[in-house]
Amino acid sequence: MHIPLTSSANAGPDPIRIAICGGGIGGLSLAYMLQKNSNIDVQVYEATSHFEEVGAGLTVWPRTLRILRMVGLKDGYSDLATFPPPEASNLAYDFRKSDQPEEGHVYFERQVPGGLTSFHRAHLLDLFAKKVPTKNCHFKKRLQCYEQTEDHVTLYFADGTQATCDALIGCDGVHSAVRKRVLKEKLLYEEDDSRRKELTECLNPIWSHTNAWRSLIPMSVLKAVAPDHPATKRPQIYCGTRQHAVVYPIAKHTLINFVGCNREPNEEGTYDALYALPPSKEDVDKMYADWEPDLQILLKCITTITRWPIHYLKPLPSWTEGRVTLLGDAAHAMAPHCAAGAGMAIEDSFLLSTLLRHSMVSKVTLPSVLRAYDKVRRGRSEHVMEASEYCGFIYHFVGKNEDELDLLGPEIARHTEWIMSFDPVQDVEVAIGHMMNYIFDDCRSVHKT
Repeated sequence: MHIPLTSSANAGPDPIRIAICGGGIGGLSLAYMLQKNSNIDVQVYEATSHFEEVGAGLTVWPRTLRILRMVGLKDGYSDLATFPPPEASNLAYDFRKSDQPEEGHVYFERQVPGGLTSFHRAHLLDLFAKKVPTKNCHFKKRLQCYEQTEDHVTLYFADGTQATCDALIGCDGVHSAVRKRVLKEKLLYEEDDSRRKELTECLNPIWSHTNAWRSLIPMSVLKAVAPDHPATKRPQIYCGTRQHAVVYPIAKHTLINFVGCNREPNEEGTYDALYALPPSKEDVDKMYADWEPDLQILLKCITTITRWPIHYLKPLPSWTEGRVTLLGDAAHAMAPHCAAGAGMAIEDSFLLSTLLRHSMVSKVTLPSVLRAYDKVRRGRSEHVMEASEYCGFIYHFVGKNEDELDLLGPEIARHTEWIMSFDPVQDVEVAIGHMMNYIFDDCRSVHKT
C-alpha cells in the first residue's frame, strides 16, 4: 500500500498554515509528509543554524520501515540502511551475559519478523531534509513563546521576529519550549491543587540517572583486530550489573555504533555538576574493566567518546491545547532501551499528517484533528515509554541472580511485544473515526448555541 502525499480534495486559494517548531527527525518527517499537499503551507522553524542530529546510530523496527515505504521513501532509505544479515533476517539483538572476565554467552536472541534495521542518524535526517524545500525552512528561529486565539497562533522568536499559523506542532525535543507553553496554558485553567502539582512535575526533563557513552568505530579497524567479532554482523547487547552496552553496524556496514549505558547510584532525578565535566575514554575503560574479552576488543578500538545524560519526560494528560500539539521527544521523551525514539516520532508524523490531509479538515476543524491525534498516539507512546524504562532494568539484571538469567528472555519479549502487536496504519483508521466524531460534536455544539 502506498499513501500519496498529494491531494486535490482540499485544494483552495487559502491554504492551512502549519508551523513546525524543530527540525529533527520528527519535525522534518512531518514536513516531508505534509509539504506536497496543495492545501497545506508548512513552515519549519529551527533554533540552530542548520539541521543537525546529535548522537550517531539509531535503529528502527519493521513497522517504521513500512511507513517509510508507504510515503515513498523506500529507494531513499535502502541506500542508507544496514539491514539484518541474510542468515539471521529476523534477528533484533543477541543479549549477552558479559560482566565477567571470561568469555560471555548469549542468554537470549530477540527475534522479530523483519529484524532490526540501523541508520546513521545524520543520514536519516538528511533523507527528510532534502525533500523539504529550502524556502520552507527557517534557521536561527528559537521560539520564546506563542499566543493563540480561536482562529490562529502567533509565534515569537528570540531574534524579535514573529510568524502566524493556523496550527503549531512542537517537535523541539526533550527541552521543548512548546511543551512548556502548553503546560502553562493548562495550568491557567486548572483549579485543583493536586492536578496543578502533577502538571508542574511534567514541565522539565528528569535525569534517569543513566548516562549514554557514544562512539563510532570504523568497521575496518574492528575487522583488522577481530575479523569474526560478532558485532561486525549482528547487533549485540552486552549486559551486566548496573550497566550495559549496545553495539551494532550502521552506514552500510562501514561503522560500528557503540553506546555504553551505566546507571549511577545517586538519587534519580538529579544531575550533578560532575557530569558536566568532559568525558574521557578512561572512564569507559574503568566501567567495563572486568567484562568479557569481546567487549574489551571493542573498547580498544575506541579513540573518542561523548557522554549524554539520558532524560525522560513525565507523561502529560494531553499533548494538545487548542491549535497546538506536540510530537516526538517533545511529547514523549523516553529511555532508549527499546530502540523506539526515532520510530515513534515517525509514527507520530505519519498519523498526524494523514489526518491533516483528510478531506474533512479545514482551518476551523484543526483543533479536532489535533485532539484525535493526541487520543491515539499518546496512549501508544506511554506504553512504549514504560516498556523502555523496564527494559533498562532487565539489561542491568535488577532483582535477578545469575542463576535466573533464563527468566530475562521472556521478560524482554513481553516488554517488546508492542513492536509486532501495534499497527500504526490501523491506528490511522481509529484516529479518523475520533476526528470525525469530534468535528460532528463541535458542529452540534455550535448549532445548539
